[in-house]
Amino acid sequence: MKSKRTLLKKQKRNYKGLGRICLVLFATILTFILFSPHPVAISSFQIILSALDLAARTAVFYAFFTHIRNRAVRAFSFLFLYSGLLIFLSVLSSAWLIRQLGHVLTIVPLLFFAFLMIHYLKNISFLGQKLETFVVFDRLTGVTNRAFFFTKARRVLKESAKKKTSFAFIYIDLNNFKSINDVHGHVTGDKLLKALGERMKHSLKKEDIIGRIGGDEFIILLNPSDHSTAKEVIKRLRNSICRPFSIDGKSFTVDFSAGVAVYPQDGNTVEELVMKADKRMYESKK
Repeated sequence: MKSKRTLLKKQKRNYKGLGRICLVLFATILTFILFSPHPVAISSFQIILSALDLAARTAVFYAFFTHIRNRAVRAFSFLFLYSGLLIFLSVLSSAWLIRQLGHVLTIVPLLFFAFLMIHYLKNISFLGQKLETFVVFDRLTGVTNRAFFFTKARRVLKESAKKKTSFAFIYIDLNNFKSINDVHGHVTGDKLLKALGERMKHSLKKEDIIGRIGGDEFIILLNPSDHSTAKEVIKRLRNSICRPFSIDGKSFTVDFSAGVAVYPQDGNTVEELVMKADKRMYESKK
């Protein structure tokens, strides 16, 4: 064990040393290119920037394509990589123009490159918003999806453990929602869930997080919070959710059961707290 640890430490030192050498070399080359007035140097600077951009895009593409199974996210990551490839090819062509035309028309490819960078930044903003929509939010209800909710909850738990503060989970399950799906169809049920998600978001504070566990089950993270605060939130939610919903000209009334778990009294991990809140929710149904 000791020999393995020693070997790992040596490897880390070697990697750090190699990284520092590469950083110094890159900084030296970049300084030469930046302060050189020659058009070849300017075009080389553009090529290096676009090559780094393409490398970063390739890494993002690989991460999304291998670790995320959502087809829409994969499609957007492919477009992200493809646009970077187009920028790289455009920069190469502008560099060729600089070498061919010399100092006089150097401004032309530079302006073209600036236009590409503006388009690139807009593209990143658009793709970022779309990726956030698919990765963070539940597409039906608009609340946080299960995976991101648990990721966020674990971060909150770490912060609360350091600061020694408390937070609460509220586990919510709709009563008799299955009968609405059976009688009126899943399309009506989906519309009802969407309207329900909107009401829940308007009934809570901005810092509170709502997640959809699945089907007609939701979970809310209140930070900071305790049992009394969580019960007040449940009353506020009940006043909002139990008002009739109008879906396709029909009126629907929904009720729910809820269970509360508070950190650290009811558990020390997110999984323990969620299970405790789920158990108390089922107890409230009896």
